[in-house]
Amino acid sequence: MTKKLLPILALIATAVIWGITVPLLKVNLETLPPFSLAFIRFTIATVIVMGLSELSGLKLKDFLHIGVFAFFGVTLHIGLLLLGLRETTTIDASFVFSLGPVITSLLAVFAIREKINFSHILGICIAFLGAFLYALYPLLFGSLEFRTNLLGDLLVLASTISASIYIVGSKKLFETYKPSTISAVSFTVGAISFLPFSLWEFSDPTWLANVSWFNIGSLIFFGIFSSFLAYSVYEWALSKVAVHIDATISYLIPIISILLATTLFKENLEPIFPVSFVLVALGIYLVSRFHPPTMHGHYHRHHHKA
Repeated sequence: MTKKLLPILALIATAVIWGITVPLLKVNLETLPPFSLAFIRFTIATVIVMGLSELSGLKLKDFLHIGVFAFFGVTLHIGLLLLGLRETTTIDASFVFSLGPVITSLLAVFAIREKINFSHILGICIAFLGAFLYALYPLLFGSLEFRTNLLGDLLVLASTISASIYIVGSKKLFETYKPSTISAVSFTVGAISFLPFSLWEFSDPTWLANVSWFNIGSLIFFGIFSSFLAYSVYEWALSKVAVHIDATISYLIPIISILLATTLFKENLEPIFPVSFVLVALGIYLVSRFHPPTMHGHYHRHHHKA
């Protein structure tokens, strides 16, 4: 019983960490430039994996092979997410990237010929309806914040699509490389790719004067817990349970993000939130009922990581 329960608890723990991460990113972006934040976060994670010798013995061609997908999964995914969070609310972002498994399913159908049934198609349509009803609500009722939020929502959507490309494209990677190796390369690619943008932001270093102990503590949390620890625990847990269990648990992430944003950071919910939430939850349930055989495996990622 314990062997079956422990991986589930581990997945819940990673969902909690990533759910907390999103609103924390939003708050820290008020002080920290996005690319500098990302560079420091993944540099911390890279230092840890190098200390554990996760990259030792890895050939350059293997690094580049994994690195292509890591560029989508870390550089584009996290970079676009941070830019999007500056232009939208945590709640809006949570709704948009809750569509991650839905987008991944569509890509899998068209890119790698995944099988799909009516329940899956219906769930995809309902989840999209719920999320975009919430996103379009300000436009329908003439909110002045719509244009700003729309830009942020589109950036978060692009971030989610990048993550989905990584998920589908890296399918074969997990058959060749250890999960810890893929995570280590991903951290390293993230640190390297964010470095030049971080140096560009440092051309105006005035933001350093506003850095608080809260920001420093958050960066340590992002590097150790949101990146290194959460990814490592997630990969281990995913190797122990069926993919549909992980997919179901992953939807704790937007729920936790929204709850934290409303309770601690005083973001406002749009009145249509209950309707959108029910539609997204129903769509998620329908999609989760069916899992194509070719997507089953130990190391397939099926949700957004913050």
